[in-house]
Amino acid sequence: MAQLRRGYAGREVSQAIDGVQAWLPRITYVHCPGWSAERVAADMQRLYAQGACDVAIVDYLQKLTLPEGKGLNSAMMIGQQAETLKNVAERLGVPVVLGSQVSRANRADHRRPTEGDIRNSGEVAERSNQVVVLHRPVRRDEQAPGAVTEKIEAYVDKNTSGETGKADLVHVFGRYLLGDAVRDEPEPDAAWWGEREEGF
Repeated sequence: MAQLRRGYAGREVSQAIDGVQAWLPRITYVHCPGWSAERVAADMQRLYAQGACDVAIVDYLQKLTLPEGKGLNSAMMIGQQAETLKNVAERLGVPVVLGSQVSRANRADHRRPTEGDIRNSGEVAERSNQVVVLHRPVRRDEQAPGAVTEKIEAYVDKNTSGETGKADLVHVFGRYLLGDAVRDEPEPDAAWWGEREEGF
């Protein structure tokens, strides 16, 4: 990102643009700084009515503006915001993926986060149908020199309609891509990843 801000436009930029080109007509990006969950929900309904909302991804919970003057603490208000998004998801039949930070204490000792580590609100986990936490078992600064991939562990801590458990994933450096860890040390060549991208 620092290179892009300085105006870098090399080979990697072209590769990234080519990679997302097929998706661009089907992605609606809404820049909504300072929006409340109610306003996000209203925009979801507007896009859904236009046939432009099959899934909503909200990045992220702690950026939502909380209502004022309701006599509730911040944890309860954040829980209400999550409930608002859950209600619109159920009403429209549209999945909502709601990102969240975890507590600073968790990040400091590098232990695997759980649903109880969702920052500022245990009520969010209570209202969620599924809670999936991502964990990098090896810190970035401890990666082997020259590594091109890293292991990511995805833990389903809560699932009201299925099983819980762990899935091992692989992240390819330089790409916003998580793939199934079907090899011990996968090679990030285009052919190998291309065969599996549809299943992600």
